[in-house]
Amino acid sequence: MICTKCGHDVPDEKLFCPHCGTPVIREVETYQTVKDLEAQQKEKKDRKQKESEERERRARERAERRRAEEEAAEAAAAEEKRRAGERRRCVVSILVIAVTVVLAFLLIYLMFRVIPNRMKKLEADTESRLEAAAEAYAEAARASPVPVQNIDKLDVDESETASEAGGEESTAVEESAAESVPQAVVITPPALKPPYATDTAPADLTAGGVIPVTSALATTYLVQDNPFYNNEAHMAADGSETTSWQEGDAGDGTGQQLQLRFGNYYYVKYIELKLGNWRNSDSYRENNRPSSLTLSFGGESYTFSFSDQMTAHYICFEDYVNASALTLTINSVYAGTSSDCCISEVTLYAGL
Repeated sequence: MICTKCGHDVPDEKLFCPHCGTPVIREVETYQTVKDLEAQQKEKKDRKQKESEERERRARERAERRRAEEEAAEAAAAEEKRRAGERRRCVVSILVIAVTVVLAFLLIYLMFRVIPNRMKKLEADTESRLEAAAEAYAEAARASPVPVQNIDKLDVDESETASEAGGEESTAVEESAAESVPQAVVITPPALKPPYATDTAPADLTAGGVIPVTSALATTYLVQDNPFYNNEAHMAADGSETTSWQEGDAGDGTGQQLQLRFGNYYYVKYIELKLGNWRNSDSYRENNRPSSLTLSFGGESYTFSFSDQMTAHYICFEDYVNASALTLTINSVYAGTSSDCCISEVTLYAGL
């Protein structure tokens, strides 16, 4: 083997050059060293790859764990929301049941306490009026014991008895005495005070509550091309002023009738009328409006005239009217550009 530094021959068993002392690198050792380096590099590369794979695996596990936690949190939130909805529905149901029970008790109270008391009060008022009228008639009868309509007849009888024979005188006297007895007094109940119309809402308008309308009829009603517009009779008592009954007669609406039925007898105190088409101001001016109406109910009929204003009109009764239906007859109208006459809303209120 030759020394790589000084070029002298070096024995095979020597590890250093005998001339310059340079370490001898043998080929076997060099080859072995290169293999070790390659193995180390490969091992290092494998270790790095394994570490990278391990990091990726741990990152995937963390991501999966985080995703699972998020899904669990979402599921828990959804479950909590569902339970809150169930609790809310339960509370609402309990409130509805409680309100229903309270309303039922109020209805029972009204049926068995308030309404009978009001009926008794009305009966007592009527009886007191009848008693006052009876006393007045009785006083009048005591002041004039012989009815006025029989005076002429009695005078004639007395003149005839004066000219008759003595045998018939006693009979004429008896007849005259019989006729002089006061006749029975027929007691007529006092007439109800007439109602009046006003544009000012009464202070106790809603005190007795609204009378429900169970059905409605009309002589005619307008069928429009637009299916969304309904102008039948019940639209005048549906609680909405933007809908209305529109008569469908060829004329201006004069003579047409609208009838509202209550399904039972009620003591009517006030009637609120919204005449014309109240959908908007243009519709009000476009359609005809009643200027005079006749209201028939409770065996009575009343005629009223109204101003041409888009305002509510109120019919007020000094004495309650007991009725189960109301009929409105159009007597005259305020003309619009269209010949159809409208009534937007009729609301009846009971008295206390």
